[in-house]
Amino acid sequence: MNFLRCRMKWLMQLLIGVVLFAGYHLSFPANRSESDDGYMYARIVAQESPITTELYDLKFVLFLSSAHGIFSLVRQIAPTTDAYLLMCRISAVCAVLTLLIFYRLLHRQGGMNRPTALLGTGLLAVSYHFWRYAVEAEVYLPAILAVTALFYLAMRSVNQGLSLPVAALMALLAGVAVLIYKPNMIPVGFLLLLLFTRKENRLLTVGTGALAALIVVAGYYQVYQLNNEEQKNFLQYLLTATHSPHRAAWSAVKIAAVMGSLLLAPNFMYGFPAVQRFLQASFQGQYLQDEIFAASQFPATINAALITLAGCTVIFIVLLARSIGRQTLRDFIQTPNLIVIGWLLTYTALLIVQLDSFSPEPFVPLLLPIAYLVSVFIFKPLATQPLLPAAFVATVFFHNLLGGFGMIYSPDTEWLHCQQKWLMQNARKGDVIVVHGAIVTQKKLAYYTPAKVLASSVFYESPYAVTDTVRSDGRIFLLTDASNLNRKGYQPTGNCKGYLYEVRR
Repeated sequence: MNFLRCRMKWLMQLLIGVVLFAGYHLSFPANRSESDDGYMYARIVAQESPITTELYDLKFVLFLSSAHGIFSLVRQIAPTTDAYLLMCRISAVCAVLTLLIFYRLLHRQGGMNRPTALLGTGLLAVSYHFWRYAVEAEVYLPAILAVTALFYLAMRSVNQGLSLPVAALMALLAGVAVLIYKPNMIPVGFLLLLLFTRKENRLLTVGTGALAALIVVAGYYQVYQLNNEEQKNFLQYLLTATHSPHRAAWSAVKIAAVMGSLLLAPNFMYGFPAVQRFLQASFQGQYLQDEIFAASQFPATINAALITLAGCTVIFIVLLARSIGRQTLRDFIQTPNLIVIGWLLTYTALLIVQLDSFSPEPFVPLLLPIAYLVSVFIFKPLATQPLLPAAFVATVFFHNLLGGFGMIYSPDTEWLHCQQKWLMQNARKGDVIVVHGAIVTQKKLAYYTPAKVLASSVFYESPYAVTDTVRSDGRIFLLTDASNLNRKGYQPTGNCKGYLYEVRR
């Protein structure tokens, strides 16, 4: 009987996993203007013999190399496999596994009843940037999966004690988590600290940390031997790998905007002229044309999304007010809660200090501790009244559907999509394409065309800055945000109106 019950549980989890994967798959947006580095990663992964300095980037040693290995295996079965789409599917699988583990973390180790654990998991599942990167060729979902698995084992070991096999597994997971994504060292450090808080675990925890560190150092040393072209010593190589000479000028408003966008889609806001002016003034140097164009296609939807945003805000305030009255200071200062708060604050502080732009991408891994803390401090105290938390999760879902995915689902909402499509169909080897606009456009064309693709800064250079210096035996194209260029030798081309020119000398 117990055997059958166990098999039914696994079958149910498998069914739920398939449904979640299907949901993410069906929501796959055709407008990929938010993909940023995805096409660049796919180009590296798709090469038969990738350059080692590209394949083994110190920020994510195992990410691209593992994706390359999976792609090579899949291509043996399906030779026409698209590396970019395959990497997107890998992210979706990682998202599903993360959600299944997170539910067990909340229910079995966090002491929450099933409805509350489901709501906490649901909130993570429909958070805009979790959902968005579940269908993107990026490192964030594999990185979150590794940390979630480690988080579950750490909580289990705090509740039940740490055994030698589990300690060995945690050391392996911790090492892999950091090698997948270097900033994972912060949650790994805090989760080892959580493990250390139980007195009986301390000796094994020290061993776990030491073994994890050995795995990380060994992995980095292997990459150091492959990539050390400047003949630096090992320590210098590690310290300079993530150095950025520039720092973004953060403010409380910018931090709030970026953190808020993790949960709630901001895409619809670009449809309001006043918001456009504010964002362009606040985030100077950020390319916003893609977002503005997509939002402008949905004048009615942006108003509906504004209503759902207001609904999310009101419901959250009510949830907060009700949950605070049902908690004591003792509930708040439980060790796991303090550890996760420390993890959240430390990670945020590091990003603010290190980042050279205002992209929300690097903040995506923070959705895990945020979803955990919301579940613990807001959903759990209202466990006997789940309707209001359920209304909040449902409103977040509909908001992100309307104000986020609905605006990027069609390829026609992508700025200069028609011109990009023409180039992908007509550009040949030997041609040169100069992109004067979004960097993602350059990366996308570099992945999907055999032409050489060059970038020209839309902020600092004229449309002619690069094309004037290019020499090629093939054709030279200029794809630019500047419409109606009136210069000798720049002939409009393609089957779309404006923005694409063939340079004829």
